[in-house]
Amino acid sequence: MQFYLSNQLHASDAVYSYYNGIFAAGFIPTFMLYGVLCKKVPLSKLLWWGTIIAVPQMLPLAFIHSGELALLLAVPIGLMGGIATASYFDLAIRSCPPGLQGTLMMLVEGVLALSGRGGDVLGAKIYNSSPTHGFLYCVIATTLVYALILPLILLVPKGLIATADGQPSRATGAPAADGNIDGSS
Repeated sequence: MQFYLSNQLHASDAVYSYYNGIFAAGFIPTFMLYGVLCKKVPLSKLLWWGTIIAVPQMLPLAFIHSGELALLLAVPIGLMGGIATASYFDLAIRSCPPGLQGTLMMLVEGVLALSGRGGDVLGAKIYNSSPTHGFLYCVIATTLVYALILPLILLVPKGLIATADGQPSRATGAPAADGNIDGSS
């Protein structure tokens, strides 16, 4: 993205950092929406809905022709990723043994940072593979990787994702995370 903005579109270096900030801020409303939905909707549905919405998340980048348009598109692109990201974090927490959630989230954040930098390296190689279509190839590759998450959802144990947050697990009858077997507070 940075190479495309600066090399192809001749935007200033600041546009890339503004894009990243706007993109990240775009997640906030959908994170807040997730906070409401996760109490009412089973995680299984949120994983599917979020991932389906996120698959085409980066496709608008294929249509940017200026730094200004990239900044405008950063908002919907960020919005499209919020439910999926929050549901993946929720899945990680639900998969974790009690008492180790902080350790797990540090691990998740570390892997997220490493995968981001690995994606930057791979993205640079893909981008450099074609002077005219490299950025488009990056957008397509990202979309395909996101689409490959969909079949992985089928591998998640159903009992783990069958309930909304705070409800007892249907598979085990285990108490909700807050310790109440009936999910009440």
